[in-house]
Amino acid sequence: SRGNGEATAASLAPVSGAGPMGPGVEVRAYQRVDDPSFNILQAWHEVEMILDPGDFRIDGDETIHSLTAKVHWRNDAEHTASIAPVSGNEITPDADVLAVGIFTARPNNLWLESTADTLRVRLGDLDDDADDLLYEISRAAVFDGVAADGGSPRSYVHMLPDEPVAPGEEPCGGEALQDIHYPSDWWLSHLTRSADIACDGSGTMTVTMEYRDGTSFTRTITWDGQGAGTVTENRADGTVVAGAFDENTGDYALVTTYPAGHDPVSRDRHGTALEGSVEAWEIVEWQDAHPDTTYFTAVENGDETTATGYRVDGDLREDFTLTHDTDGNASGEWSRNDGAAGEFALEMLEGGGTHLTFAASDQAADGSPSITGEIFYAPDGSGTGTVTFTQYGNSVTYTVTFGPDGTGTLDDSAGNTIPL
Repeated sequence: SRGNGEATAASLAPVSGAGPMGPGVEVRAYQRVDDPSFNILQAWHEVEMILDPGDFRIDGDETIHSLTAKVHWRNDAEHTASIAPVSGNEITPDADVLAVGIFTARPNNLWLESTADTLRVRLGDLDDDADDLLYEISRAAVFDGVAADGGSPRSYVHMLPDEPVAPGEEPCGGEALQDIHYPSDWWLSHLTRSADIACDGSGTMTVTMEYRDGTSFTRTITWDGQGAGTVTENRADGTVVAGAFDENTGDYALVTTYPAGHDPVSRDRHGTALEGSVEAWEIVEWQDAHPDTTYFTAVENGDETTATGYRVDGDLREDFTLTHDTDGNASGEWSRNDGAAGEFALEMLEGGGTHLTFAASDQAADGSPSITGEIFYAPDGSGTGTVTFTQYGNSVTYTVTFGPDGTGTLDDSAGNTIPL
């Protein structure tokens, strides 16, 4: 005891409670310190070691069987750390060992009850940290409240490497799991994520979410380690997604099938994406059995990239072409099978300015409206030009002005101003 209130108690005795201590005899070494002066937040801490002391006349022949350390704080939180062999009763260089840390939160903690960290390791030579090997690791946490399954809200994370991991190394593969049970009043009640990755690069990842209304969502991704893989989804509303990809060929496909009664019925996306070129389709199938099709392709040729495509929506078809280069010049055309069309060109000027021209018309609309325009932009973003609207054979030309902040106006010859 000390005058500051610190009190220490220690003992060394056979585990059996009687008899001499020596080689082959399990001995319990114990120490407890109450009101430790070096840590005013602790109420007490204790350490217990079970060991075979060997010959007391020989230093270094003792064998540790287990070690436990416990800290109790003044707010009644507590942490216990222990080390013990997985099998047998001795911690030897070739024995697997469980290292466990358990934290119990203070009683008035409003969200956490406890956590438990577990490592399965091989310590090797106790004097050499470099030969340690990690075989398995996990963490469990328990929270206050009630989960949807009637237990406590809780989480669990576990990792099992394919091969033991030495200090400073990373696993080449293995299994990983995350499992979470949420409070009963949450929309999401249960989440599971799992991964199984082989050292050859192949693997599978799955996520499952269970909701309070009894529905669920599942996604599984698999890959072969050579660049190819598949993905499947089962969504809460009954939608099913199935896809595949191959990085070697650039091919991909993704088919979404909607639940009964849904319109559209399905959506098929597929194509090829390689360096310098992309080709893609989207086909939407409707309940009346008609498909809507969208096609897009882009090709990079030197400093210029050209994109073309079309969209078919029932009886309506739209086509477009878009070209741009690394200098910033761009042009494009658009047309529709009912006669509507449009085009533009953007030219980069010396000094940082730009020159924009555009035109569009819709001959099938009332009055066959059309518009043409030409605008010059300064490097600061300001600009000026003209825009001409024509409908029912009548044309009006406006002067268009833009400020550096993007605000603009249209002014006609009659003195009318329209803010943009």
